[in-house]
Order: sequence, then structure tokens, then C-alpha cells
Amino acid sequence: MTQRNYVFTSESVADGHPDKVCDRISDAVVDAYLTADPFSRVVVETLCTTNRIVLAAEVRGPETTTHGDLEDIARQCVRDIGFEQEGFHWRDTQVEVLLHSQSSDIAQGVDSSGNKDEGADDQGVMFGCACRETEDLMLAPIQFSHAIFANMLIANARMYAITPDATAAWDDLFRWLVERTGVGLKLFDYPLPQPLYEMRAQNDTGCVFMCGWPFGQTQPPSHLLVVPAPSPERFLGRPISFTDLIVRAESAFQEIEDTFGHQVAWTKEDPHSGFNAPRHYLLQFCRPDRPTLFDQSVGPVINPMGALRSVVEGEADVAPVDAFVHDLFNAADHELTRQTRTIASTPPTPFPPLVASPDVDPDIADRLREALSSAHDDADIRPVLGRLLIERFVVPEVADYALGVKLGQEALSAGYPMPARGRRTLANF
Repeated sequence: MTQRNYVFTSESVADGHPDKVCDRISDAVVDAYLTADPFSRVVVETLCTTNRIVLAAEVRGPETTTHGDLEDIARQCVRDIGFEQEGFHWRDTQVEVLLHSQSSDIAQGVDSSGNKDEGADDQGVMFGCACRETEDLMLAPIQFSHAIFANMLIANARMYAITPDATAAWDDLFRWLVERTGVGLKLFDYPLPQPLYEMRAQNDTGCVFMCGWPFGQTQPPSHLLVVPAPSPERFLGRPISFTDLIVRAESAFQEIEDTFGHQVAWTKEDPHSGFNAPRHYLLQFCRPDRPTLFDQSVGPVINPMGALRSVVEGEADVAPVDAFVHDLFNAADHELTRQTRTIASTPPTPFPPLVASPDVDPDIADRLREALSSAHDDADIRPVLGRLLIERFVVPEVADYALGVKLGQEALSAGYPMPARGRRTLANF
């Protein structure tokens, strides 16, 4: 008997979701064959996992489309999505192409013969239709799924989701925040090399980290939510940030002055910890007879991981690393931190805040702020905060972030310019 009552469901996921990555690669492979020969028959399955892409395909099409072409297509899809991170990088991931010709038995079943439907292969049950349930003529469940996803606010902690455990812990915290507040947040994967300022410029950011120096210069200002008070002892339970200046563990350098005349790295031109803070800290060592401290500057090395690598690999002798990131790496016993040591640290400045875009409803910002500032009182979430090396979240003052702007202006007034672009430049430090 025909079932008349049933539930029909649909889901909507973002471009970085593994299902979407696989679908995009499979679609691109089909497009490549049909472009070369409109009568191609292509069935392709794609699997993605850590550092590996597998293409399993059964085709009848032009031999000019080679395994190498399919590998290039897969890498380009991953690159277009933006994956350039440890564990899944378009350049380094292994691509395995398992391709063979379509069998004659299947060809008999799917080729046109007489008055019958034809297809590409014998796998899968798919359907599609237009309907009057929605204005776009889409079935309501998928239409609503897309709409809900589009209206959710972005949650992202890329600045401090720098180890697998930290990433998982931030995801757990954001899920708890959704349950506690009822605010729709989507965990937004925004991998390198995409610049964070582009994500923060969107009008749907709900809970993302923003470097304190750019925050102090932003107009109109974003909604200031909370800042972490790190748990490591050297932060004294305060929501402060500073920069560690690191060298190779086996080097002879004992203090920062020993590195003068050598090579210094910097991350990018806009971060406080990777450029503005060390630039101002080094001002005290400049003299009329020593206007330039280093022989060469190396950058941009992009982020703290790049700074650590530049020192370990001998590209630079000294580099700045965000102290909180440094402690997260140390807690994970990262191999790069085992090969480096700290010889100086900059004075403290306010910790980078979690913010929401100016367009977010103030009531939503208040709910997020209230939940995060009381998170340390929740026994269920305290272990997650422990994994993140966070004692608690506190609500800061907007005026606190004028300090980073002041330090930058003082450095520029003293003739300390922004670094020239390029991997190797004459030092401006």
C-alpha cells in the first residue's frame, strides 16, 4: 500500500564541507569529459580525507583526457575552495586516480536503443523536479535548508584554532554557545591563505576573533563581545597579549641584542603580535649610530607557524610569535617549539577580542556576550575552556584598543616604516 504520510528532509552545507568538496571535484571531472566530447559517458566517485583525494571513475570518452589532467582538476577545485592548510593543501595532498573504461554490459544498458531512456551508468537513484512549494520552484525542505544556512552568523576562531585539539575545542565551544543562546551560528571554515580581514568585513560575522590593532582602527566599530583571559601563569589571569621573540634552541643568542645584524622575520603588515608589537618593542634599541638593527628582514611569513618555521629552517634568526599561540603549541608538544626558545617578550597589550559585525542585532550581540562571559561557571564547558588554555572570558572596553593604534603611530613617527614586500628585503627593523 502506498505510504501517504512521510517526512522529507534536506540539508545544506558550506563549500568547505567534505561532501561539497567531493561533489565539486566529481562535477569538474564530468565537465572536462563533456567539454572534450559531448557524447562522453562518465561516472565518477570522489573520496576526500586527510592529505588524500581518491577518484574512482568508469568512463567512455576521449583518451586525450589523461590521469594527469584529472589530478590537476582535483587540485584546482581544492585550491578554488581555499584549502591551504596542514592536513589538506591543494599543492601537497596525494591524488589517486583509479579510472577504467566503461564495461560493454553497462554500455548496452545505457546507450540509446529504440524508444527508451538512457543514462551514463547503472548506479544511483536520483530525482529532480520543479514545484510550486516555493517561489524559486524548489522543494521546500532544500529551499528552507539553504535559507537557514544563509541567515546563520559566522563563527570562526582561526587565529587560535592552531592545533587539531584546539580546533575541535573551539567547535565544541561554538556549539555550546548555540545551545545556550539560541543564536544561529555556522562554523565557518576559512583556511589560509584567505586574509582574515575579508571575512571580518562581511556583515554576517557573529563570533570571530579580530586582532586588537585593526579593531582599534575600525569604523564603524564591530560589536565587542568578550576577550579570553588565558590560563597559563605568565598571563596573571588577565586578558592580555604579548609577543615572544624566538630563536633556534641551539643558537648562541641569549638576548635580543645578540640578534642585531642578523635576519629577522615578520608575519604580515596588519597583525599586532606579528609586526606592530615587535616593531615598537625594538624602537628602544635604535640609536643615531645604529638606525638599522638587522641585516635582512624576511617576510611575510604569514602567521605564527610560518614564523616558527622560518627560524627552525634557518631562513631567519629571530621571529615574533603570539605568546598565547606559542603556549598552545607548547601544550601540544609541537615539534617546532621543541626546536626554538624565547629570548624576549614584548610588553602586554589587550588580548584580541571576539567580535560581531556592526550589522548584527545588538540583542544578539548581548546574548552572545552574556553567555561567553559566564561560560566559566558552566561545569559542562569548563573542560573545553581548559583545552583552550582559557581561564574565563571577560568583557573589555573599546577604549582599551587605542593602545595598539598609539604604538603604531609612535613607531611611524620614529621613522619605523612598514616592511617592504617580498621574501628578502633590506631590513626596516
